Amino acid sequence: MAATVLTRGEQGKSVDAKVGESIVVQLAESPTTGYAWADRTDGDVLALETSDYEPAVPGTVGGAGVRTFRFGVRNSGTATLSLKLGRKWAPEASASDAFSVTVRATRP
Repeated sequence: MAATVLTRGEQGKSVDAKVGESIVVQLAESPTTGYAWADRTDGDVLALETSDYEPAVPGTVGGAGVRTFRFGVRNSGTATLSLKLGRKWAPEASASDAFSVTVRATRP
């Protein structure tokens, strides 16, 4: 299965994908501060399949690392893949960062 990998540099851009492919997003995260990335994607074009965190130095506690989200492209159409960096217990408006891309999905 083909996958398109997105990082901070693709913020605000548009990407093309085919139904059945995956979109992988990798963003820096430091969850011990209480701030973590959360999926805010709506609609039926994309579906979150996995969310994993990998510390920068394997086996360590604390510090920064990378959060990897994998979305499946389920249907054709246009969707905004949207992620917010914030604290779970804080209001949505207090998010400290955001990441979004427009995904244009078509049938193979």
